Amino acid sequence: MQIFLTVAVGFLGFLLVILAIYAGGNWLLWHLKKPKPPSEESIRRYPERLLNPQWKELEDYFGQPVPSAIKQLFARTGLIERRDFQIANESGKSYEIAEFLPADLETLAMAI
Repeated sequence: MQIFLTVAVGFLGFLLVILAIYAGGNWLLWHLKKPKPPSEESIRRYPERLLNPQWKELEDYFGQPVPSAIKQLFARTGLIERRDFQIANESGKSYEIAEFLPADLETLAMAI
């Protein structure tokens, strides 16, 4: 009976140590990986980047063509500057769009 209690307490202690390491590691990562605020240059160039998608560099990056539906959305410049709206396709299915982001590698680099 004593061996069973020793094994059970040891196992629970091991689980608590693993949980503490996991929680502490996540806390440390959260504090070390704070997002950098955008530079003034990035803020200044944002509208220009938004209106001038870089389809070729994105196609080279992903190794496949960008879908025409996405290109058509970006061609509608009136939509690009809007936020939190819905759009419907030909079959009537609607999609919620929070905002557009510039279609370039700089945006991808910020997301990683």
